[in-house]
Amino acid sequence: MASSESRRRKQLEKKKKKRAEKNRQIVVRRDAGLAEQLSMRSKAPIYQCLVSTGINEGGLGEVVISRRTSSGEMAFSLFLIDRYCMGVKDCFGRVTSGIKYREFLDHMAERGREMRRIDPSSAR
Repeated sequence: MASSESRRRKQLEKKKKKRAEKNRQIVVRRDAGLAEQLSMRSKAPIYQCLVSTGINEGGLGEVVISRRTSSGEMAFSLFLIDRYCMGVKDCFGRVTSGIKYREFLDHMAERGREMRRIDPSSAR
């Protein structure tokens, strides 16, 4: 009788630890900064890579690399590239919905920054 009671307690303790760990992971994801958010989504497959069409003429342009997560979110980074001098001059990243990502690309097009698709190795 005592062994079954101790086994039951161990099982309950194990479930309690598992629940606590799951809750801790939820809190970590919710309170994570941008770097942690992008890092968590870095294993998602690449959705698209884009480069501004004027990068060859002026030497300055943007490269956008985006990833779509299983939940439908878009994690993307934009890099300002100086082809002739410094390489990467500036960059930023965001995690947004697919609609907000499309609005971002449309806004860039409205400002005269036309983008074309490239393969990920060329973006690198």
